[in-house]
Amino acid sequence: MNSYDHSDPTIAVIDHIRSLIADGTYKPGMRLPSERIMADTMSTTRGYIRKALQRLELYGIVNIRPQSGVYIVEMGMIALDGLISNILMMNPRTIVDFIETRSHLEAFSAKLAAVRADDFHRLAIIQAHDTYIQAFRLDERTLETDHLFHLAIVRASANSVLQSLITLLTPDIIALNRDFIEEHSGNYRNTPEEHQKIVDAILARDPEAASIAMTAHMKASRIRRIGREMEQRDDT
Repeated sequence: MNSYDHSDPTIAVIDHIRSLIADGTYKPGMRLPSERIMADTMSTTRGYIRKALQRLELYGIVNIRPQSGVYIVEMGMIALDGLISNILMMNPRTIVDFIETRSHLEAFSAKLAAVRADDFHRLAIIQAHDTYIQAFRLDERTLETDHLFHLAIVRASANSVLQSLITLLTPDIIALNRDFIEEHSGNYRNTPEEHQKIVDAILARDPEAASIAMTAHMKASRIRRIGREMEQRDDT
């Protein structure tokens, strides 16, 4: 039997929904009860129910239809259980896997952005970078502004599949990094310069330089997050 982190109320809700799908209480295509009813049934709050449903929607397990309700997608029971189990099994090691996967996607998006970005998206990248720099200089938490910078780049790639993949990874990366301490005078001090090299390459319409700059930035990010020792071990 799998063991999940039920200290996280959102995870507990998702696991409860998984069990109700497994025993046939909730079936594919079925409209789920209201948030209030589910909260009462699971002895939790509507806020945690909403967060759980939003995460399930992100992974294509439910459809949230405004003014209609939340519906389980039409999918086989085994596939549904497998998808939900994947969400539940995320653990601290998962951040390494996310960064590793995201690194290749980000490098490709920067390369495409250097070739395809129009004036609108080039300006959006500059503005996102400026927003990040402002937060950095004020010594504010920059996790969200950093991801907005990266999302601006992937939007400029004009590749909808690439954008969907990176967008899919973003919420979980943010969640896994939420308690990570950013030391702007220490482990994060070089991040603005790393971002600037990416921006400069994209604005210069140099795809190879953009890819190289993004790859270097993602490697540095991975070292900041997991440590140089693990980085070296993973690269061997």
